[in-house]
Amino acid sequence: RSVPSQKCFNFNIQSIKFYSTSFVNSIKFYEDAFSMRKLIIKENKNKSGIYKWTNKVTNDIYIGQSIDLAKRFIRYFNLSYLKNRESLVISRALIKYGYSNFSLDILEYCDIKDLTEREQYYMDKLNPKYNTLKIAGSSSGHKHSALRPRPMDLVLGREEETLLKMSIARGYSVDILEKCDSEGFKLIGSFVSIRKAAKFLEISANTVKLYINSGKIFKNRYKFVSIK
Repeated sequence: RSVPSQKCFNFNIQSIKFYSTSFVNSIKFYEDAFSMRKLIIKENKNKSGIYKWTNKVTNDIYIGQSIDLAKRFIRYFNLSYLKNRESLVISRALIKYGYSNFSLDILEYCDIKDLTEREQYYMDKLNPKYNTLKIAGSSSGHKHSALRPRPMDLVLGREEETLLKMSIARGYSVDILEKCDSEGFKLIGSFVSIRKAAKFLEISANTVKLYINSGKIFKNRYKFVSIK
């Protein structure tokens, strides 16, 4: 199966486009969003605030707010969640470049009542490219009425979130890496179970398990790694 979600690309510092933004201090900085995902969720549990994703390849940024940052980040680290929201620029970017090519800043913690005002402050100051609308509270690029989920979406979303929480708590996940001629293997997805990883490539769970145990490369292209 051809996997279009993330392409291998050459990292060339000379090709990076830097956008003019004003510098702001953050209260927490996570250099590698993927390898630090457990710490990100642990340190931001039950906290409301403003966050910033930064693409380390293009230097593009996204500003967001959440009444519970940990829950928001759990959803970000759920590839199935992102793929169901590929209309959002930040979702497509995370899928394309991979979590390891993004850093994450917590710009500030604040009261829930102040979230929209503070998000607007940072959007005005930083002019984030991934925010298609420049009005706080609608930074996804859609009207709020369009974001109202269907009942089944809510059920599936809770199931995915619960699975990811369990995976993070027990320190277990399945990573899929794709072979790139110039850079070896690049991470294209992290999944909460073997079944989810198999579904992504449309193969059987037994096949994934076989290649995890053997350490061999599937179709000379994909490597499966079980993280415990």
